[in-house]
Amino acid sequence: MNKKMKYKLIAFDLDGTLAPSGKTLGEREQILQMMSRQECAKRQREFNYLPYTQVEETIKKLSKEVKLAIISNGNGNLQRNKLFILKMEHHFKRILISEELCKEIYGVEEKRTEIEKPQSTMFEKLCQEENVQPKECLYVGNRDSDSMGAKNAGWDFIRVVDHDGRNKVKIRDQIKIDKDEFMKILRHV
Repeated sequence: MNKKMKYKLIAFDLDGTLAPSGKTLGEREQILQMMSRQECAKRQREFNYLPYTQVEETIKKLSKEVKLAIISNGNGNLQRNKLFILKMEHHFKRILISEELCKEIYGVEEKRTEIEKPQSTMFEKLCQEENVQPKECLYVGNRDSDSMGAKNAGWDFIRVVDHDGRNKVKIRDQIKIDKDEFMKILRHV
């Protein structure tokens, strides 16, 4: 990838973007949420949670060229344990999770909806921390809340879709990449 990158920072959603929704873990998602990092490390093989095709290769290539981050709604411990199981967290310069940021800003998690996507708070915080302008940033996600959060913050957006029939999304004016053809993101960065 020796071409000059269009973006200085690329952030990703986790569930449904880099890997299947945590709900695919069923009851194990609740167990994973309660686990410490040490326990997660000991038991990670119990969780059949793998990234989508081409995600690891794409992330590795991008991490050599541009700052990468995670912007995710949800429980901090759960999302961090999922990233640990995926063995990808070291590629991301910053991981912003709504519950953690809510506690940081407000001291409680009850105001999480004021932080969660589609609010622009996490996007703006990341721009400020990394000293980048919104027009220099790209967000990759799979939901309307991801799209709206990026748009509300002035970021570009790529939607990851599932073309195998489970969620046929008909959205105009958005770049769409099939979850199993993740490398195509490289064409747009």
